[in-house]
Amino acid sequence: MSRNLFYIMVVSLFCCISSCKKYYFYPDENNPGLSRFTSRDYNVASAYINNIAYVNPFYSTLFSPDSGPTPQDIYINKINAVTGDTLNLTWHLENGDYRSYSLNMLLPVDNSFAVADFIRWNGKIFRNVSIRLDQFYGIGNLYITKLTPAEDGSNVLTFSGLFDGVVNDTIIITKGRFDFPVAVNRLNF
Repeated sequence: MSRNLFYIMVVSLFCCISSCKKYYFYPDENNPGLSRFTSRDYNVASAYINNIAYVNPFYSTLFSPDSGPTPQDIYINKINAVTGDTLNLTWHLENGDYRSYSLNMLLPVDNSFAVADFIRWNGKIFRNVSIRLDQFYGIGNLYITKLTPAEDGSNVLTFSGLFDGVVNDTIIITKGRFDFPVAVNRLNF
């Protein structure tokens, strides 16, 4: 009897610890398989890729310090002083069959690009930007609907928007949306 109680306690403890991170995926009733479009730091990105719903994966493990939704990556590739730099916005997406992609939106920026410049992108539409889906390239659009500092004065930005594109003339990305908190101290600019 005490052995069964021990196993129940271990399993209960494991469930409590591993469920500390919450996945804020709220289905969009009008777009099956996609998350609702929000601007609430829900750590979610989703899109249709060739009419199949893809969502950023959620990993929650006891021993992983980075468990939870797979985060977006935002970083600048330093190219050179003459041609400028490239800002990379990256989302990791997978479908129910665990087919996964790494989606990058590549935006040219000045060498002096800084966080203040990034925040000024709030409400900005980028048309015909380079995108990469794994090893394939194409053209897409990005609409940053919200890019603002957190209201609580923390060093976090609310970053949400919409995207679409065509990659390699055969891969069509539609109804993309993202909503992530961005820690300013993790940006390399």
